[in-house]
Amino acid sequence: MSPTHPLPEELFDLELPTAPAVSRSGHIAYLRHRGNREEDRVFGELWVLQPDSREHLRLAPSELDIRSFAWSPDGREMVYVAKSNPVDDTNAEFRLMRLELASGAALRICALPAEPRLSTWSPDGRWLAFVMPVRLPAPTRIRGLPPVSRQWAPAAHYVDRRFYRSEGHGLIEHSDQLFVAEVATGGPWQAPGIELRGGGLLPATLAWRPDGSEILFTSNLDANWQEHQGHSDMYAVEPRSSRLTRLTHGHVAACPAASPDGQWIAYMSSEDRLRFHNQPHLRLMRSDGSEDRLLLDMDRDLFAPAWDPQSRGVYFSYFDAGVDKIGFVDLEGRSREALAHVGGTAGPNVNIFGTDYAVGSDFLVTTTSMPDRPPQIGIARDGELRALTALNPDWDERPHPRQVREIRYRSELDGEAIQGWIVYPPDFDPSRPHPLIVEIHGGPNAAYGPKFSFWFQCWAAAGFVVFYPNYRGSTSYGRAFMRILDEDGHPSREHEDILSGVRAVEALGGIDATRLYILGTSAGGTLTAWTIGHSERFRAAVVLHPIINYTSLMLTWDLSSLYSRRWLPRTPWEDPAAAWAHSPLSRVGHVRTRTLVVVGDHDQRTPPGEGEQYYNALRQCGVDSALLIRRGVGHARGRPSQEIELNQYILDWFSR
Repeated sequence: MSPTHPLPEELFDLELPTAPAVSRSGHIAYLRHRGNREEDRVFGELWVLQPDSREHLRLAPSELDIRSFAWSPDGREMVYVAKSNPVDDTNAEFRLMRLELASGAALRICALPAEPRLSTWSPDGRWLAFVMPVRLPAPTRIRGLPPVSRQWAPAAHYVDRRFYRSEGHGLIEHSDQLFVAEVATGGPWQAPGIELRGGGLLPATLAWRPDGSEILFTSNLDANWQEHQGHSDMYAVEPRSSRLTRLTHGHVAACPAASPDGQWIAYMSSEDRLRFHNQPHLRLMRSDGSEDRLLLDMDRDLFAPAWDPQSRGVYFSYFDAGVDKIGFVDLEGRSREALAHVGGTAGPNVNIFGTDYAVGSDFLVTTTSMPDRPPQIGIARDGELRALTALNPDWDERPHPRQVREIRYRSELDGEAIQGWIVYPPDFDPSRPHPLIVEIHGGPNAAYGPKFSFWFQCWAAAGFVVFYPNYRGSTSYGRAFMRILDEDGHPSREHEDILSGVRAVEALGGIDATRLYILGTSAGGTLTAWTIGHSERFRAAVVLHPIINYTSLMLTWDLSSLYSRRWLPRTPWEDPAAAWAHSPLSRVGHVRTRTLVVVGDHDQRTPPGEGEQYYNALRQCGVDSALLIRRGVGHARGRPSQEIELNQYILDWFSR
């Protein structure tokens, strides 16, 4: 196969927009993420434009990497967070900067030892609230010897808590604390006892009341929070006195948003049931916490509530049959679709976790979403979305794969309707046989859709047809579609949905039945290993960051204390047969597929020992296999060169 653009190394040339935000004056700002070959990094730039103008300006052009920003209430200024040394991950400090839009002048508010997040201005423009990690006291039970020199080994890390490690951080040595800084003078102070924690995998946000009297946030501040890490309540705190008011009790709360008129608070909520995924919905309460009621439960995952400027209702983002949409619900619970096909990716693969958007005076700003080209910043009025940016202008000038087709088929397991998408090579001819790659998303409670993936485009450019389905357990189809995971566990029968999809794609023509390949990451890697343990249809497989043995995983991953009882109904020692029955390791003796196993040596979510178990078992079973250990990589993406390297390994493994 002769490769056609794009090539994996062109990842450095990709420009991706995120985090659009609208000022009171109508300006639109966003972060543009751009690769840097020399530093092997992706850096964030701050850009601003007007809704009805093509004038496009980069703010703070001397900053190499801007992490986040927030508009001032009057729209004349913004704050942004920059790293003092963007390529130093251990010794750099962070600068909280204040930038005047008219002059472009930037002044430092304060320097901070760690990255501040969720920065938000008070309505009067005087104060800035943010969250920052604070180092915890060294855990120990004995008085250690004072080090004589820097050459002495570090002290042991003593653990007596259930929750002691997390993906992306390793051993937990910090806690997320609430801070407030005066914008004019700096000098941040910590709100005592306000730690943001809990809520499972729901996002955390901060919001000021419109009168500036209190900050709304969600956390689990109960004394026994370690035993109920999936729970969080909403609180209001008076920043000067740290006077705390609890506003919710019972259900899980996240993402509070106060109405502009100060009368209401909308927020995300879910039931705290012992299942891996609890579908979030929208709730509404009076500003004092009274009259708390369900506002909208539309049997889809809802995200990011944001008020209409006139306090008439709430916008929200959601997935529907793989498509990112923005909806609107009024105070009586009447909802409608406001915008569809949004939610461009923040990385080189398909976005599976919601949409960044902002509400203007009479418009919405969001990222556009197209399956065959990178996203743009777009503006929508009356449901019509048009692009405001023209990033990656050379994309349309080169021979890229263009044909992306939706496919709907019936699972041969029970006739359930399944949806997927196919990316064809640029020279696809249905009369000729082409190799097929099947890519399985992680989660498993997530969803693919008709959205851009740089890597799918690369694989198609190399001559492969790429098929990516939303198998049973995927979000965006309602609770009934996910029920298989609650009833039967994961993995169980989802591979039947995938194999049925392969047959449906073959029926369309142009597929070489002797060159079928499969891969997936995280839960997708687990399901890949499970599928090749049940089928010999695939010529080769790549199993990335998988769960292989539930007995070992449940006691070694970072979510052990939070999700182990949510994934399996009983512990491995209570029901070892059930844990083994869902483990792909139990099927390794049936594998005949040539398999590349990929792990990250810093992965806390699916520890590398999971993949290594699988590799060693495959070798002992005589399966042609290899192990790829990615250095310094956790469960998330690596640096650009590492992502390029990985995809070169994938193409090499499938091209042999």
